[in-house]
Amino acid sequence: MKIENSDHVPTSHVGHVAWLVLAALIGSLVGYAVGVDIQNSQNIENIASVESVSSTKTAKTSAPASTSASASAISTATATTASPTTAATNSATSSWQAYVNLANNYGYSYPKTTTTTNSTTPPSGYDSYFYDKIYDLNTMTDESNGYTKDYLISLQKDLESGKVKTAIAGKDAYTYLTLQQTDMCDVRFVWTLNYFKGDKMVRVDYALTSSGITKAIADNSTYFTTDEASCGTAKVWEDPRTESFRNDLLAGKTADITKTWNTNFTNFLTTFYY
Repeated sequence: MKIENSDHVPTSHVGHVAWLVLAALIGSLVGYAVGVDIQNSQNIENIASVESVSSTKTAKTSAPASTSASASAISTATATTASPTTAATNSATSSWQAYVNLANNYGYSYPKTTTTTNSTTPPSGYDSYFYDKIYDLNTMTDESNGYTKDYLISLQKDLESGKVKTAIAGKDAYTYLTLQQTDMCDVRFVWTLNYFKGDKMVRVDYALTSSGITKAIADNSTYFTTDEASCGTAKVWEDPRTESFRNDLLAGKTADITKTWNTNFTNFLTTFYY
């Protein structure tokens, strides 16, 4: 029942009705109106309660912010893209921890078995770690590792035009894998994400630490050899171009430590936001 224009009830017929009946009717109407107000108040309280619970759940996903430096060179890296299924990724990352850079409004999830750092020195106690850095394409200073203003602006344009394939559907995102720098004695395992938004770019590297590299070499021994004349007894890549390992890594055919490292990076891509 909805009451409209209750202040404009005609009065010409009131004299024909007993005043007791009229009083009873008015009392009934007032009781109804009060009941509507009480119900509306309860509805408002219920809505506020739901919004409060929602806000609490959202707040619990936040984590302290940090920034970090980058390490591997671009000149010897090869662009590579992996595309996991959404269902598998959701299951794989459900127990991961949250990293949030509050200053720049981006973040991602990472496994509990690894860590994040804001230091150029890899952390101890872990086989792998994440570190990130944000670039302002208007004010950045060129870096010796190949990250120059001209290079990044060119890369962004190529992603926008489709000349370079994106690593994240609908976004300007580029990934590449670094297994060796210019020194033939160098062995490293670094996945890198370059994510552009406007005049900013976020770089996130996921790398093996020295202990992780040692384990990766031992467990993938068929891909390594020694070159005593150039590198002493240190292990170096059997294939200087690292193509055989790269292909097997993407096919999931390497040892567990490198297979897990590769899978973690692939799943990390689905959690990154900016």
